[in-house]
Amino acid sequence: MFEHRCPYLSKPEDRNILAVKSLGIFDDYYQKLIHRFKYDKKILLGKRLAQSLGQVVAQDEDFANCELLIPVPLHPARYRERGFNQSEVLAEGVSRAMNLPLAKEILKRKKSTKDQTYLNVKQRAENVRDAFVVTQPEKINDKKVILVDDVITTGATLNECAKMLQKVGAKKIFAVTLAVVAD
Repeated sequence: MFEHRCPYLSKPEDRNILAVKSLGIFDDYYQKLIHRFKYDKKILLGKRLAQSLGQVVAQDEDFANCELLIPVPLHPARYRERGFNQSEVLAEGVSRAMNLPLAKEILKRKKSTKDQTYLNVKQRAENVRDAFVVTQPEKINDKKVILVDDVITTGATLNECAKMLQKVGAKKIFAVTLAVVAD
């Protein structure tokens, strides 16, 4: 397990995510696994990765005390195109491993965004600005939550999600991913 304190998530004005944990660094190994899962639609592989992620995260006291898992949502058009949300698949596995409720409907992507792959740090932050909305704020008020995504590169997506959750009363926000792109 790789604990990551991303510089983009740890500026004083952005301390809405307390810690990010990942299974590993986004090297050739993780890139191949994640691409097979995400683009080749190898859902079973994603479920196995999620189980490993959940087992390791459950051993961390900070994460184990959380109350709710929230997957980073896809825009409906992207969901239709891919056929599944990789973050939901991961969150389902982590939910089972940690025995935590999964809240798929709380956070919605209201704006279709460009693929972040070839965008720089500034472009990524701008791309996801105001892309998310919290639909059921009463369900996260005063709760410790874990955001789930596949990869963290600059932290723009997770940070934007966390800002929305914090605005409506989430008490503490953590995040888990399969891999982190090393600086």
